[in-house]
This record gives sequence, C-alpha cells and structure tokens, in this order.
Amino acid sequence: MSLAHLLVGLLAIAGASETAGDRVEIPISQARFSNGPPRYSIPIALEGGAPIDAMLDTGSTGLNALPSADIASKPDKSARPARAFYRNGVVLTGVTAPTRISLGGRLEVTAAVSRTQAVTCAPDRPTCPAASIAPADYRIGAANPAEGFKAILGVGLRAGAADNPLTRIGGQAWIVVLPLPGDAGPGKLILNPSPEERGRFTLFQLPRDPRGAGGAFWADNAVPACLTDGKTTPLCAPALLDSGAPSIVYISRSPPPAIWDRGAELGLGFGAPGAAGPKQTFTVGRGPGTRVEVQPPPASLPWEGLNLGALPFYEWAVLYGAKAGAVGLAPRKAFVAP
Repeated sequence: MSLAHLLVGLLAIAGASETAGDRVEIPISQARFSNGPPRYSIPIALEGGAPIDAMLDTGSTGLNALPSADIASKPDKSARPARAFYRNGVVLTGVTAPTRISLGGRLEVTAAVSRTQAVTCAPDRPTCPAASIAPADYRIGAANPAEGFKAILGVGLRAGAADNPLTRIGGQAWIVVLPLPGDAGPGKLILNPSPEERGRFTLFQLPRDPRGAGGAFWADNAVPACLTDGKTTPLCAPALLDSGAPSIVYISRSPPPAIWDRGAELGLGFGAPGAAGPKQTFTVGRGPGTRVEVQPPPASLPWEGLNLGALPFYEWAVLYGAKAGAVGLAPRKAFVAP
C-alpha cells in the first residue's frame, strides 16, 4: 500500500482533517498501462472504505465507480438512473446515490456518485475498450483487466449524470497541475486556492450548459482556441482541455483548413483569433499529446470542436471555477517547486 493510500485510509477512519473551505493539496499520480498514454489519478475512499485510485479526468463530469469499487452502502430510494458516455465508446450505466467521499484523505464531501451496474459500448463504437469484458473485470484507462482504475473522477464543469464532488467544496474552485510525462514526483490538485493563486490566471468565461438544471453548469468545452502554423488559415474552434485524451482531435463534420503531418511546427493559442492570450508551441507527433487527428463526431457524443487532450496541461496550470463559470490558464512553473 502506498503512503497516499495509507493516509486516505487512516483519515477515512479518523475523519478528514480539513473543512470544506480550507485550501488543500492532493497529489496527482501518473501511470502508463501496457505502454499506453499517461493516465492520472488521485486517491479517494468511498463510504469509509479502503482507498482506491480514481482516474482524474478533466474531459468529463462526475464520479463513476465500477462494481469492483465495492462501496459498503447500498443505493436507497433516492437513487436515480445514470448513464455516462465517453469518447472512446465506453458507456457506464447504473444509479446515482449520495455517497461520502474522502478526497486524498484530506477533505470529505457528500455527493451523488454513480454506482455502475453495466459496462457496454455505444452502438456506434462496438469495439470500444469494454467490448467482451465483464463489468466486474473492466477497469478504466487500460485495455488489460489487470490494470486501470476502479473509478473515474470527472472534474469538468458541464452537466453529468453524477456529481463532480469538487463542486461540493467551499470555494467551488480547483487547480489542476499535472505531472509532466516521465516525472518521478506527483502533480497536485489544489482545492480552494487562495485569492493570490487565482489572481495569476488568465480567465475565459464559459457559456452555461443548457442541459444543467438551475443554470449551475458551464460549457467547459467552449474555451476559445486556435491551432496555427503561421502559413495557412488558423483552425479555430471551441475547445476542451481533456487530461484523459492522448492526442489533439479536431471533431467536426467539416474538413479543417489544413492537415498537419508529423514534424509540423504548430502554435496553440487561447482566446479570440489574433488575441494576445496564452500561447504554446509544439511539434506534431514529437512527444506525448502532440498527435493531431481529425474525426467526425460520434452519434453518442455529437459535440464538435477541438479536444486538446492533455497537451495544454504540460504548459499550464488550469483553474476551474464552478461559481464564476470560468476556466483559467497560468504558467505551470508558478505552481511547481524548482
């Protein structure tokens, strides 16, 4: 058992040490399963149970626990049907129920967690990673049942079938600082960041997600962004920063203005076209997250735009503000000890 798991387990028994409004840092670990892309996780405990690693996913919303998570309590009459669709075609079906969640052994909240009962593939993605795997054996983030995670924690701001537990903390704001690929140490998830920390970010106001009841959800897949090579027309579209995706994907029914091959030098800028917003550069196909693909939207997830994958997190710390409905970018080096 890791030190992080031991801490989560002890504090799940003794009670979390911080209140919902305290500033808290939780380590973000990375793993690579069967030579796949980097996956990120934090330790959690459900209903006082043994700690598990939950995949940290900024591209989705809600905490979904697989049957293997073995939650002690059973759903009561308040349970509601839940179904979560993921871009790789996996569909998690179950019910949501109020659940006590220990976040990193530091802070405890209660939120509606989806207790998955069935793991299937969307009709338009019949060969998804869950194909021919029993729900009890399926793990998130890996093709091999012996690897992967028993839960996925979607920390996005859009409406989801289950709650994002981070919206239950006092400040309803958090900062994601992923570890760089190959880093020996962890990254950090900062809950309730200080005003000084929040002031470092360039903010992008988001439109409301019309699917959310009461206007409490935000379209975090509408961050303005452009890809450009400085020669052809920039590719500008609403964008999603997705720590669970291994590459950049332009999702559209229309062809892009340019197709970039391996070795192309590109700039990724945030904000309106031509605006002096945050920018980073990369070489297509050279390093994690730098592959650029074009795909039509699947019927199960009809959104069109730029899924930027994890690449922005290798340059920026990313702030999510659930109250204000904003995503912010700041140089990650400001949050990483030298």
